[in-house]
Amino acid sequence: MKWYLKLKFRTPLRRLGIAILVVLLSLQCFRPALDNVGAPEGPESLAATLHPPAEVSQFLAASCYDCHSDSTKYPWYAYVQPIGWAIANHVRDGKQALNLSTFGSLHTKAQAQRLEYMAEAIVDREMPLPSYRLFHQQVMLSEKEMASVNEWINHTQKVLDSHLQASEVSSR
Repeated sequence: MKWYLKLKFRTPLRRLGIAILVVLLSLQCFRPALDNVGAPEGPESLAATLHPPAEVSQFLAASCYDCHSDSTKYPWYAYVQPIGWAIANHVRDGKQALNLSTFGSLHTKAQAQRLEYMAEAIVDREMPLPSYRLFHQQVMLSEKEMASVNEWINHTQKVLDSHLQASEVSSR
């Protein structure tokens, strides 16, 4: 007699366990598309257009690029469903809100607004998301790092505002 015919599936708990296992295994056939896995930054990226200092660039790469750029580095568990669906949704939503890979294609006013949003989200510790920080402890900013990022954002906003004012004067 075959070994799998000898297994007893009579208890409800075993049946439930097997049903859950079958469902989880079949979910692996339905994977979301994971776009731009580790794509290099192009000429429209924030780094290429605004040239942040090395310290700020390192923070952005470590804390922001996985959800807010086209150079997402997906962890191994992003390939296990249903966790992969949640991660794909987070990344898609993050890119819709702010895509650092296409930052240079935004109008100057929109760039200034996005930088303001970034500063608020970082200071209020809304970003990176708690679910991301749970598995990526290294992304937490110290007070000194937060101050340097905010200083760069404030300086860059002033530069962008002066460009805006200059373009408004020249268009009159």
